[in-house]
Amino acid sequence: MKLSELKDLITKMEPVIHEIENPTLRNIRQVERYTIVENDEPGEGIEIKRIVFIDGKRRSFLSAMFGPFTGIFSEIAVGGVMWEKEREVYPLFSPENPPKVLKILGFPEDFRNFYGRDMDRVFVKNYVFEIFMRGKDCHDSVDSVLREYEKGAVIEALNEYNRALVVKDGTLPDIEDMYFKPGRGPVGLVKNIMATGFSHATFKNYYGMRKSERSRMFIWRVHGNLKALKVGTYLKLVDSKGLKGLVRMEALVKEEDLEVLKEDIGKTFDSLRKILPTLTADLPIPRLPENILPIQFLEDSLSKYMTDRDYMITCIYESLHG
Repeated sequence: MKLSELKDLITKMEPVIHEIENPTLRNIRQVERYTIVENDEPGEGIEIKRIVFIDGKRRSFLSAMFGPFTGIFSEIAVGGVMWEKEREVYPLFSPENPPKVLKILGFPEDFRNFYGRDMDRVFVKNYVFEIFMRGKDCHDSVDSVLREYEKGAVIEALNEYNRALVVKDGTLPDIEDMYFKPGRGPVGLVKNIMATGFSHATFKNYYGMRKSERSRMFIWRVHGNLKALKVGTYLKLVDSKGLKGLVRMEALVKEEDLEVLKEDIGKTFDSLRKILPTLTADLPIPRLPENILPIQFLEDSLSKYMTDRDYMITCIYESLHG
């Protein structure tokens, strides 16, 4: 379906188009639900020579209101980079083997009933936007697809790079494929801490940790039918007070495997608490130090495979009004 055809079908709704703005940051939610499971101080860890970092990048072009519903034109790209102790960082994709890139027109799930017909894609010039209707709003749709692609990239990395630890940017999905394996991971690296399982009085104690210092490990139960636990720890990447440089590392385990795997997870966290601070810097650069340099390099590399925003906005306008 051409975008102009979609517009014609609902032309009476007069789509209202908006360019995307950066969202406002929200307060950190305090929820008392974490349980400390580590009594000893952090140790030396294990030797890690290779780390695969996985992340996805989202680029939003325009949002358009079709009647009471908002659709968003976006593009996602997902891939990985390899960090090697002796070779530093390099991408795991190339022009001959590009990362996964997908253009998306996202709608809320309720748009399906409102629209009254099935559609799977629209064409903008020579570009194809796959249509997804998931979640409560258009951003949920795009985020859902991005998480799905990131999940697939983690699974591929676990299967392909059997001598590397896999670290995913952001929280780990609550699925069996993400169960922790010694020496392999995966480990989730959460840099935007929007919720903490400790009271504020407890959580603020981590503000004063020194560079490379981590908290004792804690656990929390995952939602849904999976009988699993997340094992986490807070890590300080730089010497600073407050939230600056504070990230969370996490692993997923079956409830019955916690005691068996707890030591291996702790050693992995101990290794990362030494490595990750060397991969960032306390500089006046946006998103540093939490967005470590290999992830920034990955995001910049993915950007080269994505469509220029201004050009695509022009294409969408032309298609809507063509």
